[in-house]
Amino acid sequence: MDEFNDLLSKNDLSEEQLNICRDIRRRGKNKVAAQNCRQRKIEQVEELQGKLGKAMARRDRVRYEHQRLLSVYAAEADKLKTLTDLVLSHHSKDNNTWSLQPVIKYGI
Repeated sequence: MDEFNDLLSKNDLSEEQLNICRDIRRRGKNKVAAQNCRQRKIEQVEELQGKLGKAMARRDRVRYEHQRLLSVYAAEADKLKTLTDLVLSHHSKDNNTWSLQPVIKYGI
């Protein structure tokens, strides 16, 4: 700004000419600021699109894992039902009247 003011003061310019020079400079600076603003906005949008893509990929992985775990759970529940029926029939017990309580031991 100092260089600009020094340049203007060295020349004999009318007030109108000074105002035109200042206006041209202001418009030029504003143009550069607007370009920088648009570029930052583009970079922000690209960053958000990248984050969205990662979030959607993570969501899909979690959904897949959830479905896989539901399948594993259903398979294990079927195994438990089969074993329960087998044990009860071995002891001649009716599975509608009797039930087994699984005991979980940790550290085996």
